[in-house]
Amino acid sequence: MITKQDIFKADNEKLPELKRTVLIEQIKWLIKLRWFAVAGIVVSSLVCTYIFDVLPEVNIIHKCALFLLIFSVYSCLLVVLVVLTVTLFLSRKY
Repeated sequence: MITKQDIFKADNEKLPELKRTVLIEQIKWLIKLRWFAVAGIVVSSLVCTYIFDVLPEVNIIHKCALFLLIFSVYSCLLVVLVVLTVTLFLSRKY
């Protein structure tokens, strides 16, 4: 009788590289989405401050955008490091 564990084990043995690349692509997409969030926060805060004069104090909002920006840069560097490490590990011949 075939169990779920057997199917899971067979799937993991077949396509580990494909799963890694799909995961890396999804992580890259989330990082790009974070870049859009940073840009959206900055643009909307500037519009609300200088055009509509709604936000008198935007320092906290800009600090949040700066935090997201720093975290996005860190995530990009981390993904590049992981991709390089996995690529070098998989390209080794045993």
